[in-house]
Amino acid sequence: MMMNDLRESKRKNIPHRQSVTMIKGVILLNAFLLLVSCAPSLYSVNIKYEPSRTDQKPTVMERKYPITIAVLNDARPAGDDLSVGRVVTSSGNQIPIIPRNLKPAKALTASLRDYMLRAGYALTEEMPAWNLQENAIKKEWGRILIGGKIDTLEIVCNDKIPIKKYRADVKLSLFFADVQKGKIFYTISAAGATSLEHVRFSEEILEQQINGALSYAIEDIFAGNTVQTKIQEILRQNP
Repeated sequence: MMMNDLRESKRKNIPHRQSVTMIKGVILLNAFLLLVSCAPSLYSVNIKYEPSRTDQKPTVMERKYPITIAVLNDARPAGDDLSVGRVVTSSGNQIPIIPRNLKPAKALTASLRDYMLRAGYALTEEMPAWNLQENAIKKEWGRILIGGKIDTLEIVCNDKIPIKKYRADVKLSLFFADVQKGKIFYTISAAGATSLEHVRFSEEILEQQINGALSYAIEDIFAGNTVQTKIQEILRQNP
């Protein structure tokens, strides 16, 4: 009799367990759908120079003649596009990443200015548009003009479970010109890259990676004394 009661009790519990399993499944499905519906349509980062080193120590001559920095030209394949990367979700969707405060060209120009000011260079307030052609240089731009272009600017995150993979790449080319002669006297390119694997995804990490790559590229351009020597040579010729 007791065995029959036990079997009957187990049979009654089977539908109950099935019901609990079904409820859990519904809850998980709803949680997933809620997560998907709440996923942002884009991410944003504040692109800026974050110093790790400043090797330059401008001379009195360089501080006497402020340098003009032209707004960098966006030479990326997509042109003057707001997008600076993407987050690839586990489902394969690609969510764009855009600058938070300034368009890419102005953000990178501001970063270059920030580096040079921290290093001790004197800069003019003017930030003209320059197409990097010598015949477009204007005499009112002072003694030394620095312009350039953005060749690469990208941050990608593969937002997988459990590991998120981040990768950032930046490449810049700078053109240094003698304004009074209307001649480009030096060009240089530099690239910076970062990568990171992390269990957490955040806009803060996206920002750290892209700014790390940018800062490395800028600092690499001015590493050593080549740029400083080239500028000094021009100023000595026509002080």
